[in-house]
Amino acid sequence: MAELRKIADELNCPNLNEQVRADWIAKQRSCAKDLEDAESELEELREEKKQLREEKKELREEKKQLREEKRDASAAASAQGAASTAEDQSFAVALKMLGDDPGLPPPVTATDLQHFLQQRLGRPLPLDRTIFEWIRRDPSNQRVRDLVEASSEAYTLSATVYTAIKSEPRSDSEIGLAVALSSLIEAILISLHALTGLLPHRLGYNTSDRSGVTRKLLRPPDFCFWVDNTLVFMGEVKTNSGDIGAAVQELGTKMGKLVFADDCEGCHFRCKSLSHAVLFNRSKAFDLTVMADRIEVVHHTVNLFRLLCWGLRPLLPPYPVAVGDVLERSNGTSITILADRVIKKIKDFASNNTGVEFDDLANVYSDTCHAEGLIHAVEGPTLHKGTYKVALGPLGSTRRPANEGELRQAIQAVLRGVAALHKAGYVHRDIHWDNVLCIGEGSWMLSDLESVARAPVVAAGKGGFRAACWTSDTLDECGSYTTASDVQLVGQLMDTCSILMLDAQCLELKAQLTASAAASRPSAEQALRHPWFGAGGAGP
Repeated sequence: MAELRKIADELNCPNLNEQVRADWIAKQRSCAKDLEDAESELEELREEKKQLREEKKELREEKKQLREEKRDASAAASAQGAASTAEDQSFAVALKMLGDDPGLPPPVTATDLQHFLQQRLGRPLPLDRTIFEWIRRDPSNQRVRDLVEASSEAYTLSATVYTAIKSEPRSDSEIGLAVALSSLIEAILISLHALTGLLPHRLGYNTSDRSGVTRKLLRPPDFCFWVDNTLVFMGEVKTNSGDIGAAVQELGTKMGKLVFADDCEGCHFRCKSLSHAVLFNRSKAFDLTVMADRIEVVHHTVNLFRLLCWGLRPLLPPYPVAVGDVLERSNGTSITILADRVIKKIKDFASNNTGVEFDDLANVYSDTCHAEGLIHAVEGPTLHKGTYKVALGPLGSTRRPANEGELRQAIQAVLRGVAALHKAGYVHRDIHWDNVLCIGEGSWMLSDLESVARAPVVAAGKGGFRAACWTSDTLDECGSYTTASDVQLVGQLMDTCSILMLDAQCLELKAQLTASAAASRPSAEQALRHPWFGAGGAGP
């Protein structure tokens, strides 16, 4: 408005020539158009806000109705159950439904997964006998009769199954579908975990994932599913199958990778998986207004629980902390755990990380970006207003090798990392087990490069860099930290691995790496050619 008033004032000037007047008029029209567009956008935002309020009100009503239905179902099951709560056999029945760990790899193709979800459970879904007979007498349920059974011994589980299959969508809105899916899926997953203790998980609705995988948008994903604090999949609910493309696009902006999405047409539900923006059908389409289809959805959900429990969970990284947590360390250091990286920060870098130059860190991450056996910088490092920051990957966990085979793999990886550092002209200076990460079966890496320096380094006096892992033999005869000092610390790893019995070749290498005289120790490259590494079938 101020701009328009200014233009009007200019146009009122009596001495304005025609060319300048034409320019001001064009500018006036442009400003007026911008104002009109802004008012139109404001009106659209008002309408969207109004719609969100209406959806929120509808959600509250749906949740209230759902609570009432669950209470009624629980009361009905309690009255009909032949056994008392003290005699409830839901735990045993749940274990029989899930069956034993098949010991097979998880399905890897769309067809394999579809067959897995459709396969029979170890025991049919339990229902109170009255409910079972009512379902059995209905001809429309003939195709699912083998999926359920009458049970008077699994009071809790029977009530949960009945509540789930009873939950028919009350509207064709996305909120109504989300509430119905919550009863069908979430209630079953929660009950199975509560009864068996298997598959710790949580399912969040309209929430942003704190790991940083999802972006801070106006509207977060419709749901997120975590197993052992690891985000496993996310989903969007759509009321029209024609909107599945929009769901793909929405999820693509909210997450770098995802596993499952929900495609709901009216009251239809279909599990789908997305990979590189390509859709693969995971199941048939289910009409949630049909009892038989809801029974199949519950059956698929139990099989999904089995798949996540036996097939997926063992593959998840063994994080000792939740994704999104911030670990506070000494000397102003903090580490934030994200889904695919960690963010390391050091406040007051100059005073809290004495004896380390920022330029060395920037160069070492660049010079070793493709090296094996080392953690890598995904972003940075940077130094801004005294705070050091770097994003690191891949993720790993700190643990010591459980046997000599794992020790061989870990020492080989560390030596490769040390050799890469030495080739680039650096020494690590802080090699101990807390800085060695296991990143998967048979894979290890050396982390915490925030202690590196150009080699050789003359050990500073009081206040200078000195790691707690140093021994009396770490520095050379001149009091300098050299590449041989790193080698000696690698040997110390073998000495502190907590494995009681080591073979002769392992002990021989350890003795060479920890020799008192620095000149007697092999280089990292030479150590990698020791016969001990060949004994495990892996060369340097």
